[in-house]
Amino acid sequence: MVKYGKQELLLNFPHSTPVTVIRPTAVAPLATPLAAFAAALDAPMGCPRLEEMAVPATVAIAVPDETRPFPIKLLLPPLLERIFRAFPQLPHEHVRIVVGGGLHEPPDAAQLARILPENLDGCTVVAHDAQHSPLRQMGVTSRGTPVEINAAYADADLKIVMGMVDAHQFAGFTGGAKGVVVGCASAAMIARNHSMLCRDGAFAGNIEGNPVREDLNEAGVLAGVRLAVNVALTSTKEPAALFVGDPPTVLRHAAKETSRLYGHELKQRFDIVVASCGGAPKDICLYQAQKALDA
Repeated sequence: MVKYGKQELLLNFPHSTPVTVIRPTAVAPLATPLAAFAAALDAPMGCPRLEEMAVPATVAIAVPDETRPFPIKLLLPPLLERIFRAFPQLPHEHVRIVVGGGLHEPPDAAQLARILPENLDGCTVVAHDAQHSPLRQMGVTSRGTPVEINAAYADADLKIVMGMVDAHQFAGFTGGAKGVVVGCASAAMIARNHSMLCRDGAFAGNIEGNPVREDLNEAGVLAGVRLAVNVALTSTKEPAALFVGDPPTVLRHAAKETSRLYGHELKQRFDIVVASCGGAPKDICLYQAQKALDA
């Protein structure tokens, strides 16, 4: 059986065919994810706590679209509560939730309802459109990538990104500032960064000397992303590890822990591989589903 959408497919092979089944490592979820999140916000990696930051006039929080099983409904409400407690004078409508999907079609109202919690305390919601959203020019990376970010996000005083960490076929790992510098970026910025996918070092599981990943990290600094909230998920989409702090620092720790939790060492090669990318939402469309081929 392999995961397919929200169901499973049964595969039949001749009895004479030797079959090796490789499943994700069984990892226990965090027993108390909200307590772990609160503790991580109390001691962020490589940056001050929210309570120690200058009071912002505006805040932007980038979250992924529904192609990513990040637990937005679980983690966004306590983050908002923490922000409003740290900055009680901040008007709620000055907090922007920017749903970023890169080059994916921007989410419609029905998709936003599935992605976001019902009660956002009056925060403003923005669906990023890489082709049509207003953008801000925020510099150029050393590799020539124009840093062009959704204006609703770029114009905020305090910039936060939420996302999951897993192996990425040419960025090494997702996470860090990627939810902004791809998720909330222009089509031209994404195309320039992704044009490096065939260069040396651009492969799954590698963030050191990876031109795609290093370009994204640099773009995140230019875009002013201050705080990252990253999770590694179990195969049942529950948080197994949680990280908060400076985006490049969070990425290094999260990538190391994700490799430890889920890395497989293969002892042999196979003539035929049947690969599933894990079911919904990773196979929500053909572009997402093809990522199983790399693994």
